[in-house]
Amino acid sequence: MKKTSILALSALLLAPALGWATTPNAYIAAASPSQESHAPTVGSPIPSCIASFRKFSVDKITYQIRCINITDITAAHIHNADADSNGGVLVTLYNNPGGSGTVVGFLTKGSFQRSDFGTSAEYDAIITAMETDQAYFNAHTPTNPGGEVRGQIVPIRLPVAPKLPF
Repeated sequence: MKKTSILALSALLLAPALGWATTPNAYIAAASPSQESHAPTVGSPIPSCIASFRKFSVDKITYQIRCINITDITAAHIHNADADSNGGVLVTLYNNPGGSGTVVGFLTKGSFQRSDFGTSAEYDAIITAMETDQAYFNAHTPTNPGGEVRGQIVPIRLPVAPKLPF
């Protein structure tokens, strides 16, 4: 009973400290062949990927990519363009010219940060593109070198970690 009381008290004390971010602190892209601007050759079942991004500081983004029903991913990128256009590569998230083999679930994770770019303005432009519907994620394969799957990056606000008094 003592453990339960301590846990309940802790939850009550921490509840007000948990709040939602006031600006986007995460981004997500649900990528499918139907979002590619060309008509990719796909089989059945239909391939898809989820790319999730988290801003833990103003200078660093971490990401994770999970896919299913897709074979031999050679590259994955963030590109600069709205949903109806193609754009240049802003960030390479995955690069394996030999292909990934069959992916069922986790493909890769990593991070990029301000210091990875030539200027702070380049990093800021990437964040702005992700926050204003001007960036998309896509994954490339030998069958569809222009992009097997694509998804527009959408900003979201997640709860922020509590600030503890100690």
